[in-house]
Amino acid sequence: MKGRLDAAMLAAARKEGRAVILPWTLHDLRRTFVTGLVELRVPPHVVEVTVNHIGGTRSGVAGTYNRSELMDERKEALERWATHVAGIVAPLPENVVSVPRKRRRK
Repeated sequence: MKGRLDAAMLAAARKEGRAVILPWTLHDLRRTFVTGLVELRVPPHVVEVTVNHIGGTRSGVAGTYNRSELMDERKEALERWATHVAGIVAPLPENVVSVPRKRRRK
């Protein structure tokens, strides 16, 4: 799969007039995702559970008792990331402003 991604990225780069793709690993995608969520102000404990990390708030005794999967928070984090990526690959025209949705109350 990585080879197919490399080939597709190189083909896209060549269309843009570039001939080289810098070396990368699949783990770089995970790191970019985590860093991006933090920059989008997603709380660290939500970032951790979204990428299935077991860290500070979910390790040891705390993890034994905290079984919450934070599904609503994870969904919101993934929607923020999707909006962010869409803005990179298909930016809105300058005269269009994106208005964030309000969270629904339960």
